[in-house]
Amino acid sequence: MLKLDLMTEKDRKEAAYIERRRIREEERKKRIFNPRSRIIGIDADALRSQIDEKKKHDEEQKRIDRIFEDNLKKADQIAIALAQKQDKEQRKLLQEIDNFRKQFQRAEDRREFDLNDPNGIKKQLPARISDEDPRLGPSSAQ
Repeated sequence: MLKLDLMTEKDRKEAAYIERRRIREEERKKRIFNPRSRIIGIDADALRSQIDEKKKHDEEQKRIDRIFEDNLKKADQIAIALAQKQDKEQRKLLQEIDNFRKQFQRAEDRREFDLNDPNGIKKQLPARISDEDPRLGPSSAQ
């Protein structure tokens, strides 16, 4: 600094002017070289309001996404429950069909069972029992 006690009034004014200019220059350097506080040509209040709006929008979007996720989870649970119920009903229907077939559609109750009977040969009467067999007609005489 300058010695102020030996200065004249004009020198003091000039020194004050130089000091003010030096301080302004230091502040300008801080604004220019500090990217966070550089506001040349930029409206800082508008930027802050835009940032606040974006944060609010993001929070709202997250809230909506959470609601959709909750709805999706509920829909998945309902779909799983319906699929299990449908599978259970399908198994029950197949079991009833099997029981009906075992009870009313047995192989021995079919019309053509005598043609396809595996024990049919064992059940047949022999071709001839004796000479006096009543099933033998005149054409079977020798």
